[in-house]
Amino acid sequence: MNKKDDEKMNIQENDGDISVKEHVMSRAECLEVLGLPESADDNAVKQRYGALLRQYKRHVDEKGATYDDLEYYKRITTAYDTIMGFTHDFGDDNPTSIIPYKIRRKFAKFAAFVDQYKLLLFMGILTVCLVVLFIFQSKNNTEEDITIKFVGAYTTIQERQITEYLNDSAETFDDALVSFFTVTTKTTLLDNHAKTGAESFLSQLMAGSMDVVLIDKESYDAYVEEYAFLKLDTLLSEYEAAGGNTEALDTCYFKGLTTDKGVTIDEGIYGIEVSDSAIIRGLPKDMFTWLYDEPSGQSKSMIFAICRTSKRQDVAWNYGKELVESIVPVDVSVNFAGAHDVVLKDKLGELMESSFETLENPEIGETIVTKEDVSGAVQELSSGKWDVVLIDKDSFEALASENVFLRLDDLIKDVVKDGDGNALATYFVDVPLPDGESGGEAETPVMESGIYGIEIRGNKFFRKLSSDYLKWNDDGAEKKAETMVFAICRGTDSADKAWKFGKELFAGVKKNPANNFK
Repeated sequence: MNKKDDEKMNIQENDGDISVKEHVMSRAECLEVLGLPESADDNAVKQRYGALLRQYKRHVDEKGATYDDLEYYKRITTAYDTIMGFTHDFGDDNPTSIIPYKIRRKFAKFAAFVDQYKLLLFMGILTVCLVVLFIFQSKNNTEEDITIKFVGAYTTIQERQITEYLNDSAETFDDALVSFFTVTTKTTLLDNHAKTGAESFLSQLMAGSMDVVLIDKESYDAYVEEYAFLKLDTLLSEYEAAGGNTEALDTCYFKGLTTDKGVTIDEGIYGIEVSDSAIIRGLPKDMFTWLYDEPSGQSKSMIFAICRTSKRQDVAWNYGKELVESIVPVDVSVNFAGAHDVVLKDKLGELMESSFETLENPEIGETIVTKEDVSGAVQELSSGKWDVVLIDKDSFEALASENVFLRLDDLIKDVVKDGDGNALATYFVDVPLPDGESGGEAETPVMESGIYGIEIRGNKFFRKLSSDYLKWNDDGAEKKAETMVFAICRGTDSADKAWKFGKELFAGVKKNPANNFK
């Protein structure tokens, strides 16, 4: 070892152990390293060290500090620290980094920790994730109160919102599981998706995984023969005993049969029509879509049925009772008679309900009138089923003397009083006086001369109504004017409602009577 090395360090031997001590530079040596005279004060030391450090940083290449660079950095920094009385940590192998060394050192310790315990950390994170997933699944897998399936000509793209609506509107349950199996008149079993859906639905029916089915008539007819539904006769009897009116319900009677597998299905009632239930009518139109196809003969229907294998039959029936009790009765029944051909009966009813304030749940029908034999039309319009007749002029005149309509003289005074009567074309029926005296009080009031019909073809609703809903059916050789006469059936129990509807019709008549016949 030469003399220079001997000056830098002292080697001590203690019982065979060798320790090396770094040489501690004197102030003179430090000043020499910094290139300063012995008379330099602390301020000069600071300035010189800063200049050397800047020079050092300028010489660092793009790959970072080299070993020689670090040695130079350590030498000038040690000299500076010794003079100023500082203690410096030379563990930083990249002193020119813009990230402070303390932060980089903490990150390095963390990285080392992660690297050392990475397996344990991975297992811990995985365990936490599994626990959170289990808790989430347990929370969402709370057993539902009831399962409901819509089967048939219905669809939705917002099943969750439909579920929320049914939960909010029902008193029987708070947490329903709702699903859809869409089947339309255009669906065939050649469609693999439909075939799979049908098989899945039938297996769910038989496995007891569903409680209530809301199903259209066509699908109901198919599945009732599969012994899928619970007989409702006893439940209807309980409903009637509790004060319910079962006669007002549209029920689905099944005559019964014995299946190929030897299962006997008893005759009885297995379904109840609930499409007029306020709950069903309240299904948001932007969420729930009816897909029934009237042109092909499919009418609007929704039948309530309880799955035979349901494990919550009491809850299912209570919900059925809710639906039944909320059925909106027909307020006004409207018959289009004579030359009017109703193309889309159900959709026309929906359109009229949305267009007239006086209609809440109208029933729409039609009656053929022939001049050769009006007895069939007289019997239909006198049955008490119909409140209002909208009929062409020729058919009206063929029936006017048959005493099937109410006299409107007193009622039309309200229209005249309101100032709208002058725009209306009325039909006066002259009834001759009866010969002799009547032999007792007749069941049907004697018909008197007066106004029995009011022309409303000029109503703005019918002026704009598409022929897709209602057509003019003139099969005569001579082209006749399209007319529509408003009349009230004598057998109605809702004369007041019928007249209110009439007043709303009259208010929409164009103010030129001549236009009523165009």
